[in-house]
Amino acid sequence: MQVAVTGVSGFVGSEVARALLDR
Repeated sequence: MQVAVTGVSGFVGSEVARALLDR
């Protein structure tokens, strides 16, 4: 369960970072 949450958080974090860099 913890691993799944960490994976989702990492995916969301990468998407947010990509959006900020693409801005």
